[in-house]
Amino acid sequence: MTTNGARALIFIINIVFTLYIAALYMRVILQRLGADYFNSVVQFIVRITDPLVRPLRRLIPGVAGWDVASLLISIALAFLNAWLVLSLAGYGAPGLLIARYAGHKLLGVLLNLYIFSILIQALLSWINPGQYNPFAAVLWRMNEPLLRPVRRILPPIGGTIDLSPLLVLIALEALSIFLGLPGYL
Repeated sequence: MTTNGARALIFIINIVFTLYIAALYMRVILQRLGADYFNSVVQFIVRITDPLVRPLRRLIPGVAGWDVASLLISIALAFLNAWLVLSLAGYGAPGLLIARYAGHKLLGVLLNLYIFSILIQALLSWINPGQYNPFAAVLWRMNEPLLRPVRRILPPIGGTIDLSPLLVLIALEALSIFLGLPGYL
């Protein structure tokens, strides 16, 4: 039985690790897609991830446009998160359970990153359409590879109502359920 204090600590640990892994994923995705480095949001992501990424990048270069160092740090942080959470919850730390938890963490963070980013992008398009916003530019760059194929199949209705975010959100959530991932890690 986990105490309330341990559960609160587990919650804080999960939030911190989830946010940092999400930032590392964004760094990988935005670098791969060629996002504008001078965008303030991109610079924020680079600055908060640089302390861990820069030393490892000296040893492990990128491969074919992929930031391997950031991906490896994401994996290491997911395993550390799993070990901390399972230890605090009283499960000890069996290797297979840690690996399963870390795998769920990595997939869950990636899927939820896209779910939330598409949802925020859709909301921003309703609130302030057609206006430049550095955050919206990053979201557009990140989500367009997922939305573009759906737009080819189902173009905007009446030229203005785009249902592709809704369809992609449904698909991502269905994938999350199919994989048995816990909701919103």
